[in-house]
Amino acid sequence: MIVLTAAQTAHLLGRTNFADAALWPRRLNDGQYALPESVLTDPRHARWRSLLQAGTITAVGSLTFQAPVDSAASGYSVLVDSKEMLINIGTPWYSYGVPGPDLFDIPATNLYRFQVFHNNDPNSADYTHNRRRVEFSTSDSAGYADGTTVWAAWSTILTDIRAGFQGNNGGIIHQWHNHHSSTAPYPPYWMGFSGGNLSVSSRSSADGSAHTHYSQPWNPATGTAVNFVEQITFGASGHINVWKDGTKIVDVDTPVGYYSEGLPVIAYPVWGNYMDNIDTTNDVIYHANIEFGTSSLSARVASPTSVSTPPAGWV
Repeated sequence: MIVLTAAQTAHLLGRTNFADAALWPRRLNDGQYALPESVLTDPRHARWRSLLQAGTITAVGSLTFQAPVDSAASGYSVLVDSKEMLINIGTPWYSYGVPGPDLFDIPATNLYRFQVFHNNDPNSADYTHNRRRVEFSTSDSAGYADGTTVWAAWSTILTDIRAGFQGNNGGIIHQWHNHHSSTAPYPPYWMGFSGGNLSVSSRSSADGSAHTHYSQPWNPATGTAVNFVEQITFGASGHINVWKDGTKIVDVDTPVGYYSEGLPVIAYPVWGNYMDNIDTTNDVIYHANIEFGTSSLSARVASPTSVSTPPAGWV
């Protein structure tokens, strides 16, 4: 087998997946990924041979493969904060053509790059709803129940490629999504970036309406890490706290999530880039040092983790 690091594997995504000859690396227990050695000589993958050759040839008997958390998930996942995050682009990789664009990358340790391109796949639900996305999330079965208080901390970095965000084509850069069995069409909590404004909003079973708790202009310099911490209690007696660069921007008692549905999971976390399907912008966003769970991350309010600069810069 060819053993690749997570970063090496990310370089292959979208560039190698053909309808008739896809590369789907399997993750190992140590966080690396493996492909059959035969792909090195397969002419259908000749374009990517130099990337594949960066891996290490290893006997398959010495490898321990990790079973996916979500057996229904196809494609690629990464470990983030020691949790499996499934990549979602809303359409098959090969629908973007060959070679595909660089939709997702891991240019430095704990740094994740998301870039959206026009979705031309008429068979995708995103295309039908004039949407496009590059995101990762846990499986919904790994989400959190009604009444749970969750914490999350991370940094977001913008580049010069942000015309869609600054216009009215932006969308969601982070959310807590409802369970797939939920009948509600919108997430219970999300952080939006559109029209040059950063916003924090929620919905619930109380009335189903969107309630915006924060909305302010946001235009950080390229390469500047903006640090977020959030504490959310889901349910009828919900509460939302959000800090941005050490300053609390949201502190509100409000119901959060569709608790009246009685599902085992009320929400699971998502980060990435989810926008309107406008073909004139290919906006880029980075998220770094993502942590989440039920343990307190209050220390990150005053002491965020430093962000690694990618070798090629913020491109």
